[in-house]
Formats: sequence, C-alpha cells, structure tokens
Amino acid sequence: MEFYVVEDACRIIKHCMSIGRFDYEFVSTNLSAIAETAKLAKKFVGSGETVCGNPDLAIFADLEKSIRDFSDQLVKSFDQLNALMFEHPFYPNLTYATFMNTLYMADTVFDASKSTVDAYKKFSSQRQPMSFATKLISYLQNDVTNPMKNYKNYADSNFDYRSRRNVVDGILAQLLFLEAYSNGFFFGGNMANSNKLNDRIDEIRQKYSEWENEFKEKDPLHAARATVRKCADAGGYLFAEIESNVVLIASIGSDVVQAVNNPGKKALRGRLTELATNIDQLAVRMSEKLNTEKSFMTQHNFYEEYVTKPQKLETLMRLAIADPSSQKIEEFRSAYNQTPATTIANNLIASLQNPITNILKLAVLGDTYRTAETFNKWEDIVVGIMSQLLFLECFKVRLLGNSKTSSADELRLRIGKVRQDLESWRGEFKENYWPSVVKELVVDIEKNNPGTDNETLAMAINDAFVKIMTDDTLSTLVFNEGVGDKKQCVNGAEEYMLTFLNIGNRNIIVGRSQHGRELAPQHTQHVRDQFVEEYSSESKSDYTPFVSSLCNNFGVGYVVMTSASQQLALAHTSAYPPAYQSVLGITGSAEDVFYIVIGYF
Repeated sequence: MEFYVVEDACRIIKHCMSIGRFDYEFVSTNLSAIAETAKLAKKFVGSGETVCGNPDLAIFADLEKSIRDFSDQLVKSFDQLNALMFEHPFYPNLTYATFMNTLYMADTVFDASKSTVDAYKKFSSQRQPMSFATKLISYLQNDVTNPMKNYKNYADSNFDYRSRRNVVDGILAQLLFLEAYSNGFFFGGNMANSNKLNDRIDEIRQKYSEWENEFKEKDPLHAARATVRKCADAGGYLFAEIESNVVLIASIGSDVVQAVNNPGKKALRGRLTELATNIDQLAVRMSEKLNTEKSFMTQHNFYEEYVTKPQKLETLMRLAIADPSSQKIEEFRSAYNQTPATTIANNLIASLQNPITNILKLAVLGDTYRTAETFNKWEDIVVGIMSQLLFLECFKVRLLGNSKTSSADELRLRIGKVRQDLESWRGEFKENYWPSVVKELVVDIEKNNPGTDNETLAMAINDAFVKIMTDDTLSTLVFNEGVGDKKQCVNGAEEYMLTFLNIGNRNIIVGRSQHGRELAPQHTQHVRDQFVEEYSSESKSDYTPFVSSLCNNFGVGYVVMTSASQQLALAHTSAYPPAYQSVLGITGSAEDVFYIVIGYF
C-alpha cells in the first residue's frame, strides 16, 4: 500500500511533461508524496531486490523513466532557456546545476548502487536546492536582476512576460521538488526545509501580477492594444485616445519593420498579431455603426470617399501588423501613396466647412426634432473617421521610414479645430430651433393624438420637446375653451411664447424660458393681493390688464391665466418649471380658482 505515493510522484512528473516545465501547483500540494517516494527509493538501494522478486518495484522503474524522459524534454528546450538567460548572465549556472541535480536524483530512483547514492549526495550537498532557490528568489527581489521586470528593450527580446514567468516559475517548482526529495532521501522525511521554501516561493509568486503590470507598462504594443481596445469598446476610433498617443501609435510601424528585419523575434510577432486582432475587432464594431447610416451617406456621396477608402487602408495596415513582411509593407505603401490618409482627412474637413456638403448638418436638418441624439451620433461618426485617419497617418510615419511625426501632428491640430467648429454648430442648432421646429411638432403631435385628455396631450408634446437640442426649458400648457373667454388670458412675445388657439377644440400654449427660477415668495403674495383686491368683484370679467401688468411688473417672458374649470394641464422639460400658483377669486356668489403660470426669460 505504501507504493501509492510513488504513483503520485509519477503523476506529477507526467503532468509536468505535458506542459513542458515543473508545475508549482502540482509540486507544492504533493511535497509529502515526493519525500515519501525518496524514503522508499532509499530503502531499496543496494537491497538486491528486483522487479521479478518484488513487482511493486516496477513503479520505481516507471518513475525513473518519466524523470529521464522529462529531462530529455527539458534539454531540448534548453536552447530557449539559454537565450533568455543570456539577458541575465548569472542565470545559466543556476539552471544547469538544477538540471544536473535532477539527473543525479533520477539515478537513485531505481536500481541504484552505493556509488550512485554517493554521487547524488556529493552533488546535492555542494549545490543544495534550498540554496539555489534562495539565490533565485533574491534575484527576483532585485529590479536589476529580475527577468520579469528588467530588460533593455522589450521589443528586442524574444520573450514576453508570460514566457519569462513560466521559465522562472518552472525552475522554482523544480528546486522545490528536488528539496522535498532530498528531505525524504537524506533526512528521513523531515519537511521543515521544504515547507519553508514552499512558503517563500508562494510569497514571491504573489507579486507576479504586480510585476506583469509593470512589465507591460514598458511595452508600447501593450499600451497600443489598450488604446485600440478602448476604441473597440466605444465602437469607433476615439480622438482623445489617438491624439494623446501619436508617438506610441507611430512606434507600431517601427515594430512592424523590426519584425520584418528580424524574423526570429517570435515574441514581437506574437504581440503584433494580438494587436492586429484588436484592430480587427475595432474595424468590425465601427463598420456596424457606419453601415446603419450607409444609405444616407451614399445619397450624399460620403460613403465611398470617407468610409470605404479609410477602411481599405485600415485593412492593409492590419494585415501588415498581423503578419509582417516586405510585401505587405509595400502593399500598404502603394495604397497609401495612391490615397494618403491626410488627403482623405483634408477633403473631409473641407466638406464640413460647406453647408451644402456638411453631412452632420444635413443629417440634423433632416431630423424633425433636431435632436441632440442625431447631432451626437453624426459628431461621433465624423470625428471617428477623422481619428481613424489620424491613426493611419501615425502608423504610416514610422512604417515608411520617417522618424518625425510632423504630418500626424498637423492633422491632429486640424481635427482639433474641427471639433471646436462642431461645438459652434451645436450652439447654432440650439439657438435656431425656435419657433419653426416647435410649431411643426405641436401640430403633428396634436393631429396624431385625437380625443386624448389634456394631460396626455401635454405629456406627449413634452416628450417630443425633451429630444430637441436646446438648453431652454419648454413648458406646454393645454386647456379647454378659447381665449375669447376673458377669464383666460395670455400675454407674451413670440420670442418666448407660441399660441395654438382652438386647435382640436382646445388651446395649446408653449412657453420658452432660458433661465430656470421660481417666482419669489414676495411676488407670489403680491400677485394674490393684487388679484383679490382689484379684480375679484363680479363687475371685473376682463383680466387682460391684470395679466399684462404681471408681464410688465415682473419682467417675465410670458403669463398664462386660466380658470381651473378649463382643465389646465402643464408639462415642462427641465427641473426648472415656470412658477405655478393657485389664486382664489370671487365671481358672483361662487368660488372660482384661477391658475397663473409665469415663465421667465
């Protein structure tokens, strides 16, 4: 029954063979099995027992074969290890000693002689796994000697962070395996050193993620991928991301050239391939967004010039990044020389300066509501395409041998100027919606909502107003009967108020307030007092002078006064509604409540 631990040891080695290195997780959780295997191996050293006499010993033969096969596998990868260790000259001796210690250990597993054990003991005592592991950990704790943190030029290295981590982690796990075996073979299974080393390795492994982040920060391609991923998440190229990373994006072109000139740099090519995948994802997302407006763009001769041509350059850029070669660079160069990104961008910018060809203005003017949603969508499209062209220009600079980014910087500044123009155009649309857009909306919505109550109609109109691109507060008042009833009075200039009288057997008033504020308490009381004292008698049925005086005395944009019996409904588009007050008046022998709505400029 005691031989089951040897089976565990075999399982560990075979698993490690499957991944090409010692696996810390497997080794650290099976230290006792490794030590017990060593104790059993020592028990049969020089005993003269054979597999024929004791079939249980066959498991030792299996373990020895697995260790030697694994060692052969490690030898085959030793050239790669040497290439990495060459960046840190003090590592080869450590790696070689660990490898040789493993071979001496294998000699003791099955059918070992006293001389074999003595050789293992001598080598192991002079090059103790614990000492070598401690030395390696000390290297990792020093920024200068930690291969996962220190390097001269990441782009010049064949090893990315994961390769470096796996090499170091594999050596640490191998040393832990050797220490556990040594504890079992020479110290009767006393696991104090193994457990101590395991704790130290576990502690150092907790820092792997931190080192990975630091390592990647030094890699321009990692930063470029982060930029592209942000753009992909947004569904298009983001100007803020591109303009702040002009030099970084230009370095992608340099990396492609370097990959062509140094075909053996597999890690660099691997990182470029990952970046190309991100660019492809971005291209797909952006195409999906642009294709929703393809018909409109095609109608205005926009799609072929400013979508198709940049996409062609983008595709050739992605292919050159994904699989760098002289041919792919030439294909990009040829297409770029035929249609430079700067030329496409300049033509696009020129088209935006002409109202007849400005795709954004045409789209907004075609929107009944002149909504901020439409403006923002087309702003996103236009700036996204210009940012795509800026990305292409940055890439082209270093790819085609120019060390300076002046052309990209000039384009960046031009795009920045267009973005200022966009804000100016936004302001124009905010100012120019009144009164035409409001009139069209009110008539259409009232026509499409026949027979609805006043509250429902007011909310339907307000829901449309909310979409209009403006900073104004728009108030909608709907009430029954005509203004001919002198208990209902309206006063205000068209600049701030639009009236729709007797439309669908009711009145609709739309007020425009540019500064949201409420009626001051003292003014509220003044309105009440003035109304009650001067206009509450039966003889007073014309309230026009009263409403006019409110406009004049309080400097407001409009005033609407109506009886509560007329079922007034009020809705507004912001958190700052006009003042809304109930005032008690006496007419004849009955009480009648009046509503007075005051809207500020």
